[in-house]
Amino acid sequence: MIRGPHSDTPYYVLGPDTTGAAESLTVLADDALGHIAATGPDALVAAHAAVICLTGRCRPDQTLHSFAITRLPATVFTDHTGDAAVLGRDLVHEATHN
Repeated sequence: MIRGPHSDTPYYVLGPDTTGAAESLTVLADDALGHIAATGPDALVAAHAAVICLTGRCRPDQTLHSFAITRLPATVFTDHTGDAAVLGRDLVHEATHN
């Protein structure tokens, strides 16, 4: 994550060495989306959190950081604990910002 003259918010730069998420993180995101669908705000998340960037893993007792920026609509950046219900909560929260 860098800061620069292009944005007041920290951002990530994707380049030729950028790789996709590990399968375990894909499963985590899929499970989180399942929790969201079961509770109702899935249309909101589909429209406003279509791109999920998991920025790091934290212990449940640590502060999780999540954010959305206007320059990347429908994109959510968030830490996770490995718990799909918690990730789902954070995706809904950030989707409302977008």
